[in-house]
Amino acid sequence: MKVSRHTRLLLPTVFASPLQLLADVTGKILGTVSDPLGAAIAGAEITANNAAPGVVQDLVLDGLGLYTFQELAVVRDVLSDKKDGFRDSKISDIVVDGKAAVNNNVVLQEKRK
Repeated sequence: MKVSRHTRLLLPTVFASPLQLLADVTGKILGTVSDPLGAAIAGAEITANNAAPGVVQDLVLDGLGLYTFQELAVVRDVLSDKKDGFRDSKISDIVVDGKAAVNNNVVLQEKRK
């Protein structure tokens, strides 16, 4: 089969376009992790688990308790938080729209002794 010169020039464009579109359709989740009194929980671990299998991002919070997950695919995400001395937290079905920033502040409850 003979492929014309024009077809050879177009093929990379046709196959690259969907990939470029997917790369541009991301959003982010940001917020704080604090205790019930509003104090930041430094060193808390937070995880964003995307609905796509195997897509997980982990962060350890700084002293301000701030977090930002960048470039999350546009689907439903799950946030999980944990820190010694506090009960683990899980927030499901966070909808991330393309190019949007979803603010999600988390309050961790202390474990009862």
